[in-house]
Amino acid sequence: MTPQPSRIFSIRISLSLALLASASVCVLNIVKVKERITSLEANLKQQIAARRVAEMQSEAVTAKLRETALALKVATEERQQAIADALVRSRHAEELSAALAVSQRTRENAEVELSRFRAAGMEPEQIVFAARDLSNLRGALTTAEEQKKLLEQKLRFVQVNEGPEIWLSAEIKGKVILSDPKWRFVVLDLGSDQGIVKNAELLLSRNSKLVAKVKISSVQKAQSIANLLPGWELSEIAEGDLAIPAHPHS
Repeated sequence: MTPQPSRIFSIRISLSLALLASASVCVLNIVKVKERITSLEANLKQQIAARRVAEMQSEAVTAKLRETALALKVATEERQQAIADALVRSRHAEELSAALAVSQRTRENAEVELSRFRAAGMEPEQIVFAARDLSNLRGALTTAEEQKKLLEQKLRFVQVNEGPEIWLSAEIKGKVILSDPKWRFVVLDLGSDQGIVKNAELLLSRNSKLVAKVKISSVQKAQSIANLLPGWELSEIAEGDLAIPAHPHS
């Protein structure tokens, strides 16, 4: 049976409407997809820009952290140096404190000593002079004691060897021409021709300073031998020393 024309037309219209509706849906879907794509692209650009900003901020933070770490290292080193300096200053302060304590004790002792002298009626200037005078007196006392010992030795020798003194002419003057320190005798250029006699005593000097005292043991015409008297050898005898009588008469 052959379809009627009206029916065919209706089918065609229905198909056209269906196609039109499908096309409309497709267009709407395409529009939505484009909008979605555009939105995604915009979001992607925003994310990329935000990521770049975050990366820049991260780099800035990293640089800041490095600067902070460097500053912290420098600060730590400065702190350690400051601690070391403080320890040195502390030790120095302790040394100064100890020195000050010693100085204070010394001052206190000096004040005590000064008060003792002042109690005796002496001022600091007088104390200085008194200390100097005391030192001089001690030196003089030591010298006097030495001279006393020497005189005592000479006195003992005189007491042991006392005998008649032999007087010689005050004009007799001679020199030592030989000295023997081992056997303690000298040879003089004085003899019987100059008035020298055995057992006479002569003084030996050099530059107006007494060197020794000798006693004639042997006499020849132009020279004589004399022995050193114990306790009278004040210096080493040398050739050329002057010899004069110990007991001269005019």
